[in-house]
Amino acid sequence: KLTIVDFLRQRGISFDTQNLTGAGDLDVDFYARRNFCSECHGDWYVEGITGIRFPTGTRVDNPGLLLEQPLGNNKHFEFKLGGQIGMQPTEWFAFKADAQFYHVFSHTERVGAPFVGATIKNIGPTVDAKVSWNYFLANLDLTFLVPCSKNCSGFNIGYQPYFKLQDKVSFDQLTAVDFQGNVATLNPALIESNTKRHAQRIKVELFHKTCNWEIYGGWLHTIAGKNIQRESDWYLGFGMFF
Repeated sequence: KLTIVDFLRQRGISFDTQNLTGAGDLDVDFYARRNFCSECHGDWYVEGITGIRFPTGTRVDNPGLLLEQPLGNNKHFEFKLGGQIGMQPTEWFAFKADAQFYHVFSHTERVGAPFVGATIKNIGPTVDAKVSWNYFLANLDLTFLVPCSKNCSGFNIGYQPYFKLQDKVSFDQLTAVDFQGNVATLNPALIESNTKRHAQRIKVELFHKTCNWEIYGGWLHTIAGKNIQRESDWYLGFGMFF
């Protein structure tokens, strides 16, 4: 007896675990900064940020591998525009806040055909779809420093909200042939459904910085959200200055 899993596997749809390795996307950012000094409020600065993400990451070409994820934006170029403000009113405390808007340009992806009347997306014959989206990201960091130290050591406590708007999807074709050999109308709204997301994240970070190098590490955790995974990230970084 043919099961639904066997039926889909014969048509290239797999629920098996997927493993994809390769290069990720390349981010190039540009900054413009102005520093200020005030007797009343201490040192502070404003900074403008713009950047481009180049789609150097490995692309997912087979939407039938349902659990395979692209290593980046799946060949979409991305543009970023934002700003940051920071202040250190005392020797032991500083804060900074930033916000960025991201636009992911339209690019053709291979997707499972979404037919009118269907309730499950991403499972269907392969068709080409033009997809784009926008999202917002912000950070608020409170920094507590070790006073009377020749180096810069301390810890950060941060909050990071993330908002992604609904995908915009379009097709060059109006119909496609389904698995039964019938010609059916495509419905881009099915692909767009549940792509509007938001997340609330918190961060804790320890750091130590000298004139020539710095080391930092921390923890980032998603505490709430919608249509998004609850994740915990641990990270460790090292930098040198020349």
